Amino acid sequence: GERGGREWGVDLEHEWELASADELATSFTNYVRGYIGCLDYIFYQPSRMAVSQVIPLPPESELLATALPSPRFPSDHLSLCVDLAFLPSASSPPPAPPASFRFPARLATRLKCPQPATPHLVYKAVEALRRGAFVAVPTDTLYGLGAAADSADAVAAMVACKKRAPNKAVAIAVAEVADISRFAHSEGLPPGLLSALLPGPVTVILTRRADAALAAALSPRGTVGIR
Repeated sequence: GERGGREWGVDLEHEWELASADELATSFTNYVRGYIGCLDYIFYQPSRMAVSQVIPLPPESELLATALPSPRFPSDHLSLCVDLAFLPSASSPPPAPPASFRFPARLATRLKCPQPATPHLVYKAVEALRRGAFVAVPTDTLYGLGAAADSADAVAAMVACKKRAPNKAVAIAVAEVADISRFAHSEGLPPGLLSALLPGPVTVILTRRADAALAAALSPRGTVGIR
Protein backbone atom coordinates (compact mmCIF):
# COMPACT_ATOMS: atom_id res chain seq x y z
CA GLY A 1 0.00 0.00 0.00
CA GLU A 2 0.95 3.64 0.27
CA ARG A 3 1.32 5.86 3.34
CA GLY A 4 2.44 9.47 3.31
CA GLY A 5 3.27 9.23 -0.39
CA ARG A 6 5.63 6.29 0.21
CA GLU A 7 5.08 2.60 -0.50
CA TRP A 8 5.12 0.29 2.48
CA GLY A 9 4.62 -3.41 2.99
CA VAL A 10 6.60 -6.63 2.73
CA ASP A 11 8.92 -7.44 -0.17
CA LEU A 12 8.86 -11.11 -1.16
CA GLU A 13 11.20 -12.76 -3.63
CA HIS A 14 11.48 -16.23 -5.18
CA GLU A 15 13.97 -17.89 -7.48
CA TRP A 16 11.49 -19.31 -9.99
CA GLU A 17 10.74 -17.73 -13.35
CA LEU A 18 6.98 -17.81 -13.61
CA ALA A 19 4.70 -17.09 -16.53
CA SER A 20 0.98 -16.48 -16.83
CA ALA A 21 -0.82 -19.56 -18.13
CA ASP A 22 -3.29 -17.46 -20.14
CA GLU A 23 -0.75 -14.75 -21.03
CA LEU A 24 -2.75 -12.34 -18.83
CA ALA A 25 -5.45 -12.31 -21.51
CA THR A 26 -8.48 -13.08 -19.30
CA SER A 27 -10.64 -9.97 -19.00
CA PHE A 28 -12.65 -10.97 -15.95
CA THR A 29 -13.18 -13.72 -13.40
CA ASN A 30 -15.66 -11.62 -11.41
CA TYR A 31 -18.69 -10.26 -13.23
CA VAL A 32 -21.34 -8.50 -11.18
CA ARG A 33 -23.19 -5.21 -11.26
CA GLY A 34 -20.67 -2.66 -10.10
CA TYR A 35 -17.52 -4.69 -10.68
CA ILE A 36 -16.03 -6.44 -13.68
CA GLY A 37 -12.41 -7.51 -13.39
CA CYS A 38 -9.86 -10.28 -13.12
CA LEU A 39 -8.98 -11.41 -9.60
CA ASP A 40 -7.58 -14.83 -10.46
CA TYR A 41 -4.31 -15.84 -12.06
CA ILE A 42 -2.52 -19.10 -12.78
CA PHE A 43 1.25 -19.05 -12.96
CA TYR A 44 3.57 -21.89 -13.89
CA GLN A 45 7.28 -22.58 -14.29
CA PRO A 46 7.88 -22.72 -18.06
CA SER A 47 11.16 -24.56 -17.64
CA ARG A 48 9.27 -27.49 -16.09
CA MET A 49 5.73 -27.27 -17.45
CA ALA A 50 3.81 -26.36 -20.59
CA VAL A 51 0.25 -25.18 -21.16
CA SER A 52 -1.84 -27.80 -22.97
CA GLN A 53 -4.98 -25.73 -23.24
CA VAL A 54 -6.87 -22.86 -21.63
CA ILE A 55 -10.49 -23.66 -20.83
CA PRO A 56 -12.54 -20.76 -22.26
CA LEU A 57 -14.72 -18.77 -19.92
CA PRO A 58 -18.31 -17.99 -20.91
CA PRO A 59 -18.42 -14.92 -23.15
CA GLU A 60 -19.91 -11.69 -21.94
CA SER A 61 -22.92 -12.22 -24.20
CA GLU A 62 -23.98 -15.11 -21.91
CA LEU A 63 -23.68 -12.94 -18.81
CA LEU A 64 -25.18 -9.61 -19.84
CA ALA A 65 -28.81 -10.68 -19.63
CA THR A 66 -28.40 -12.43 -16.28
CA ALA A 67 -25.81 -10.61 -14.20
CA LEU A 68 -24.41 -13.00 -11.63
CA PRO A 69 -25.53 -14.81 -9.63
CA SER A 70 -27.74 -16.66 -12.08
CA PRO A 71 -29.15 -20.21 -12.33
CA ARG A 72 -26.40 -21.11 -14.76
CA PHE A 73 -23.53 -19.45 -12.87
CA PRO A 74 -24.69 -19.23 -9.22
CA SER A 75 -21.70 -17.20 -8.07
CA ASP A 76 -19.93 -13.95 -8.71
CA HIS A 77 -16.79 -15.93 -9.43
CA LEU A 78 -15.86 -17.58 -12.71
CA SER A 79 -13.12 -20.17 -12.45
CA LEU A 80 -10.00 -19.73 -14.55
CA CYS A 81 -8.97 -23.23 -15.66
CA VAL A 82 -6.00 -24.44 -17.68
CA ASP A 83 -4.42 -27.82 -18.41
CA LEU A 84 -0.72 -27.99 -17.57
CA ALA A 85 1.67 -30.82 -18.42
CA PHE A 86 5.10 -31.58 -17.00
CA LEU A 87 7.91 -31.50 -19.53
CA PRO A 88 10.04 -34.64 -19.91
CA SER A 89 12.99 -34.38 -17.58
CA ALA A 90 15.46 -34.91 -20.44
CA SER A 91 13.97 -32.27 -22.69
CA SER A 92 15.47 -28.84 -23.08
CA PRO A 93 13.45 -26.12 -21.41
CA PRO A 94 11.61 -23.81 -23.82
CA PRO A 95 12.69 -20.19 -24.19
CA ALA A 96 11.72 -17.94 -21.33
CA PRO A 97 8.40 -16.19 -21.96
CA PRO A 98 8.43 -12.50 -22.86
CA ALA A 99 8.58 -10.11 -19.94
CA SER A 100 5.03 -8.98 -20.76
CA PHE A 101 3.78 -12.42 -19.66
CA ARG A 102 5.28 -12.09 -16.20
CA PHE A 103 3.22 -10.63 -13.42
CA PRO A 104 4.81 -7.69 -11.55
CA ALA A 105 5.22 -8.28 -7.84
CA ARG A 106 4.49 -4.76 -6.64
CA LEU A 107 0.91 -3.51 -6.60
CA ALA A 108 2.02 -0.05 -7.74
CA THR A 109 3.64 -1.66 -10.79
CA ARG A 110 0.60 -3.82 -11.57
CA LEU A 111 -1.67 -0.79 -11.53
CA LYS A 112 0.43 0.75 -14.31
CA CYS A 113 0.12 -2.29 -16.59
CA PRO A 114 -1.92 -1.65 -19.74
CA GLN A 115 -5.35 -3.23 -19.84
CA PRO A 116 -6.00 -5.77 -22.62
CA ALA A 117 -8.04 -4.45 -25.53
CA THR A 118 -11.16 -6.58 -25.10
CA PRO A 119 -14.88 -5.73 -25.33
CA HIS A 120 -15.24 -6.48 -21.61
CA LEU A 121 -13.00 -3.54 -20.67
CA VAL A 122 -14.48 -0.91 -22.97
CA TYR A 123 -16.06 0.75 -19.94
CA LYS A 124 -12.58 1.57 -18.60
CA ALA A 125 -11.66 3.32 -21.84
CA VAL A 126 -14.95 5.25 -21.72
CA GLU A 127 -14.20 6.38 -18.15
CA ALA A 128 -10.73 7.54 -19.21
CA LEU A 129 -12.08 9.50 -22.17
CA ARG A 130 -14.71 11.18 -19.99
CA ARG A 131 -11.94 12.23 -17.58
CA GLY A 132 -10.17 13.98 -20.45
CA ALA A 133 -7.46 11.34 -20.79
CA PHE A 134 -6.48 9.58 -24.00
CA VAL A 135 -6.24 5.84 -24.63
CA ALA A 136 -4.34 3.43 -26.85
CA VAL A 137 -6.60 1.35 -29.08
CA PRO A 138 -5.94 -1.41 -31.63
CA THR A 139 -6.69 -0.68 -35.29
CA ASP A 140 -6.57 -2.81 -38.43
CA THR A 141 -2.82 -2.16 -38.70
CA LEU A 142 -1.32 -1.04 -35.38
CA TYR A 143 -2.14 0.65 -32.09
CA GLY A 144 -3.21 4.27 -32.16
CA LEU A 145 -4.05 6.97 -29.64
CA GLY A 146 -7.57 8.26 -29.21
CA ALA A 147 -9.18 11.09 -27.25
CA ALA A 148 -12.66 12.60 -26.98
CA ALA A 149 -12.97 14.64 -30.17
CA ASP A 150 -14.92 17.40 -28.42
CA SER A 151 -12.30 17.97 -25.71
CA ALA A 152 -9.69 20.54 -26.72
CA ASP A 153 -7.47 19.70 -23.72
CA ALA A 154 -7.58 15.94 -24.37
CA VAL A 155 -6.79 16.38 -28.07
CA ALA A 156 -3.93 18.74 -27.25
CA ALA A 157 -2.45 16.27 -24.75
CA MET A 158 -2.73 13.45 -27.27
CA VAL A 159 -1.08 15.50 -30.04
CA ALA A 160 1.73 16.48 -27.66
CA CYS A 161 2.28 12.85 -26.67
CA LYS A 162 2.54 11.83 -30.31
CA LYS A 163 4.89 14.77 -30.97
CA ARG A 164 2.67 15.55 -33.93
CA ALA A 165 2.96 18.89 -35.70
CA PRO A 166 0.09 21.14 -34.52
CA ASN A 167 -0.85 22.04 -38.10
CA LYS A 168 -1.34 18.39 -39.02
CA ALA A 169 -4.97 17.24 -38.91
CA VAL A 170 -6.19 14.33 -36.80
CA ALA A 171 -8.92 12.00 -38.06
CA ILE A 172 -12.00 11.14 -36.01
CA ALA A 173 -13.81 7.81 -35.70
CA VAL A 174 -17.59 7.49 -35.72
CA ALA A 175 -19.80 4.59 -34.77
CA GLU A 176 -22.14 4.68 -37.75
CA VAL A 177 -22.08 6.16 -41.27
CA ALA A 178 -25.16 8.17 -40.31
CA ASP A 179 -23.07 10.01 -37.69
CA ILE A 180 -20.87 11.60 -40.37
CA SER A 181 -23.47 14.30 -41.12
CA ARG A 182 -23.07 15.60 -37.53
CA PHE A 183 -19.46 16.56 -38.21
CA ALA A 184 -19.04 17.13 -41.96
CA HIS A 185 -20.90 18.02 -45.12
CA SER A 186 -21.63 14.96 -47.21
CA GLU A 187 -24.69 16.12 -49.16
CA GLY A 188 -22.87 16.23 -52.50
CA LEU A 189 -21.59 12.66 -52.43
CA PRO A 190 -23.15 9.92 -54.58
CA PRO A 191 -25.77 7.96 -52.63
CA GLY A 192 -24.33 4.87 -50.95
CA LEU A 193 -20.68 5.90 -51.38
CA LEU A 194 -19.92 6.30 -47.68
CA SER A 195 -21.65 3.03 -46.82
CA ALA A 196 -19.58 1.28 -49.48
CA LEU A 197 -16.31 2.70 -48.13
CA LEU A 198 -16.92 2.49 -44.38
CA PRO A 199 -16.10 0.69 -42.24
CA GLY A 200 -12.82 -0.07 -43.97
CA PRO A 201 -9.18 0.96 -44.36
CA VAL A 202 -10.23 4.36 -45.70
CA THR A 203 -10.17 7.88 -44.27
CA VAL A 204 -12.81 10.06 -45.89
CA ILE A 205 -11.87 13.76 -45.95
CA LEU A 206 -14.84 16.13 -45.99
CA THR A 207 -15.56 19.78 -45.25
CA ARG A 208 -16.12 20.25 -41.55
CA ARG A 209 -19.48 21.59 -40.38
CA ALA A 210 -19.21 24.97 -38.69
CA ASP A 211 -21.37 23.76 -35.77
CA ALA A 212 -19.56 20.43 -35.32
CA ALA A 213 -18.68 19.61 -31.71
CA LEU A 214 -15.00 19.04 -32.51
CA ALA A 215 -11.82 20.43 -31.05
CA ALA A 216 -10.31 22.99 -33.42
CA ALA A 217 -6.93 21.22 -33.41
CA LEU A 218 -8.47 18.24 -35.22
CA SER A 219 -9.04 20.16 -38.45
CA PRO A 220 -6.83 23.23 -38.79
CA ARG A 221 -7.61 23.55 -42.52
CA GLY A 222 -11.39 23.37 -42.28
CA THR A 223 -11.65 19.75 -43.37
CA VAL A 224 -11.99 16.66 -41.22
CA GLY A 225 -10.86 13.10 -41.82
CA ILE A 226 -13.41 10.47 -40.80
CA ARG A 227 -13.08 6.74 -40.30
